[in-house]
Amino acid sequence: MGRLCVLGAARPHLYNDGSQYQLQVGYSGINASATKQYKRSAGQTLKKVLVELWSMEPDLRDPKMLSDLHGVEVSPCTHNTQRVSLAYLLGLKCMASLLSSFNWKSEQYKTEHFETLKDHSRELRSLNSEFREQFEQAVILCLKMLSKTGVDQKASNTLSVFLSSVCTPKPELATLVAAEHSWIGLLKDTTIDCAMAAFGDQCLEFKHNGGATCGGVGKSAFLTALVPNGLSESPLKARIGSPDAPDSATWAWSWDLEKLQVGEGFWLGERGTLRVKGRLASGVLITEWQPSRLKSAVKMFVGKEYPHREYAEIDQSGEGGVKPVPVVVVSDRARGERKGGSALVHVIGRGKRVVKEEEK
Repeated sequence: MGRLCVLGAARPHLYNDGSQYQLQVGYSGINASATKQYKRSAGQTLKKVLVELWSMEPDLRDPKMLSDLHGVEVSPCTHNTQRVSLAYLLGLKCMASLLSSFNWKSEQYKTEHFETLKDHSRELRSLNSEFREQFEQAVILCLKMLSKTGVDQKASNTLSVFLSSVCTPKPELATLVAAEHSWIGLLKDTTIDCAMAAFGDQCLEFKHNGGATCGGVGKSAFLTALVPNGLSESPLKARIGSPDAPDSATWAWSWDLEKLQVGEGFWLGERGTLRVKGRLASGVLITEWQPSRLKSAVKMFVGKEYPHREYAEIDQSGEGGVKPVPVVVVSDRARGERKGGSALVHVIGRGKRVVKEEEK
């Protein structure tokens, strides 16, 4: 509610595809009828729009767009995940492996490509048109591969994760299932939310109350952050004024974490609800994900409650003001008893055909 979406994104909807009118005159009188035909549009998610912008609009290709947290890094050994920027995701080893056969004009360009992903202010891209073209083409290639990842839009119970290594030149996808990672549904693509997933280079451990750790089994976790909706009437929200100007009309919204109780919910609209299970000493909230239900749609329709959002868009103005609250979303069940769990792997472009089952 009240959120902006990127130009071109659209929710699924029905539209009038045509109308037919009939008028019949006979001995029994005059009969008239009208028929309307409707078709359903699948809509356009943020993920599709981002890939199209980089592919079709050269003048809009800005590395700052890669700063937003639309990436999801998955630990290869624990399957714990965390929100990361697209620039970070494009700099992982699996992306470097994907670009191993890319036709770089010089070794310097290859090195500078990954350095530019780390620091968008580097000057070579603006000074050297040849490098700029190579940088943008490499980003487009990677984004097209990553566009195949994320939550299955039909089933919403599987998460496809990009996998590329020196073992094979073929780009592959590994599939994580909600039966072991119940938070997968939170990563659903919408017009304002996006999840491109890839296996990372580090071991992400969650050493809390049966969480998944390296070399063992446990409940996997997803690290992200929330931003409160300023229109919400939640008692968890507090207004914080500037200490330098206590009478100022400018206020910042934040969470009053002291009022949080176990079981309190953070409603995220169509992306479900996060229920508080506890809090770490560092202030990080421990939550559990629940899918959206019918009453969620009713609440949005009647306008009685406004959803909060996951922190993903980075403020490029430098003014700040957004105070996200870090949260860990823990699965409600442990992974399989086999060491490290498992992931089904298939080659990108082969649909849902499973090529092999790989131990992580």
